[in-house]
Amino acid sequence: MKLKKLFCIVICVALLAVSLVSCSSGSKALFSFRGTELSNKMYSYMLSSQKAYLQQLFDYYNSMATMYGQEQIAASFEDYLRSNTTDADGNTVTVAQATNNMIIESAKYLVVIDHFCKQYGLEITDESAIAEIEEVLKEDIQNAGSMEYLNILLAQFGADYDVERQYLYSTMSAELLFDHLYGENGAQRLDESAVKEQFEKEYNKIDVLYYAYYDSDDEGNKTVKQIDSITDKQVNEYIADHYAKIKYVLLYKIDVTTLNKLSDETIAEKEATANKAFSELKNGEIQFDDAIEKYSESKSDPVILSKGETDERVKPVEDAAFEIKAGEYAFVDTDIGYYVIEREMLQEGDIDESIRSMAYEELAKDAIHQYALTAYEKVVSGMGTFDDYSDSESKPDAYGVYTKGIIYKDDEMDEEIVEKVKQMNDNDYAVAELASGCVVMKKIAFSDDDYKERYDETYESLAQSEFDKFIKGFYSEVIVDEEELSKFDFLTALALDLVPIDENS
Repeated sequence: MKLKKLFCIVICVALLAVSLVSCSSGSKALFSFRGTELSNKMYSYMLSSQKAYLQQLFDYYNSMATMYGQEQIAASFEDYLRSNTTDADGNTVTVAQATNNMIIESAKYLVVIDHFCKQYGLEITDESAIAEIEEVLKEDIQNAGSMEYLNILLAQFGADYDVERQYLYSTMSAELLFDHLYGENGAQRLDESAVKEQFEKEYNKIDVLYYAYYDSDDEGNKTVKQIDSITDKQVNEYIADHYAKIKYVLLYKIDVTTLNKLSDETIAEKEATANKAFSELKNGEIQFDDAIEKYSESKSDPVILSKGETDERVKPVEDAAFEIKAGEYAFVDTDIGYYVIEREMLQEGDIDESIRSMAYEELAKDAIHQYALTAYEKVVSGMGTFDDYSDSESKPDAYGVYTKGIIYKDDEMDEEIVEKVKQMNDNDYAVAELASGCVVMKKIAFSDDDYKERYDETYESLAQSEFDKFIKGFYSEVIVDEEELSKFDFLTALALDLVPIDENS
């Protein structure tokens, strides 16, 4: 039997919309609120459902990590549950403890919701919702073989058919209560001024002139934009400035097997030898290839360094290589060892197509970036406006794309833009540099239409936050049977995995 979508609902205070009614026969009240109870059977079902959901996520992310050659979350699901994380209060706890605490909080949330649903006489009556839930129950019975077999399966998780049915039916109860309190005719409906204030906190509005560095095809493949003005000479000059070919003599300061530091006496001897090699090379007493053979503890062909991309442990080698000219030498002290290097002239065979493509890409990005800065200077000085970039035939350059009046929340926009806009006043201009391109933007004041267009979603967001605060305000009244609760542990709980019974076994 496959785990159903409704079984996999994340049990999260902010997200899970469930309420529970009276406990099943023979069950114990684990959480109580003003006479309304949440049973140990339902709590066990919640615990097992959440564990199954979390294990599915773990398996998925680990499989993706394996597929892309990345580090897995943990070697096993149990190792992951025992690993440390940070809870909502900033405390360091295990993943199992954090999840366990979250489910306890959820149970309090549910029993409070259930009480108020019963108090206000709220019941699920939507026919489409009822039909969907009943179809899931019907399919479960068919997959198990019978109602009897389904109950045997669910008993492994401390539940039964009635608990499952109640769980599925209760997934919409919080929404009912939310609508009753904060809906169109709700007793606690929010004032329009509060919604408008929230809208202005959540959203910003900007005009954007975007200079993209890349074009994308229908399959999402990116290619750098073509800049006709870039010449082969410029590409060659870029390569000469950003790539250095070196030979080196290396004497280690560490044990290459254990990576432990050698003794001070041994290191001093290595330094003296490296200095001797450096002196002989500068005095013309030895050729570099002979010095490598005579002194170096690492024999290799010449290497090509790309500026800014060298391992931090040997960054001083890169710095020295770009400070000297071809045919010159440098002595370099690193954590790994002492290097004596010689820079060589790059030959045609050293520059493969990937290096030339990278050089062209960086030049193209720089050219487009300069177009963006020119546009910025024009609009800031008043010599131009964003509207100048609307007409494809007459606009100042071919690369800027103007979009008027983008309204966004912080989590919907690039972080670089978000941080810039926070520092801006209305009608201010700024430039934000992204990996994908350069953005020239202007912060814009909201209009009444902006607010009206997003009223519903802003109201929903604010009202949901107020609803959660309302429910949590009753947590102190929830009575917990601590002795019974201590019998449940997320780490050892079974994950809800409903497998059909084999009638032949």
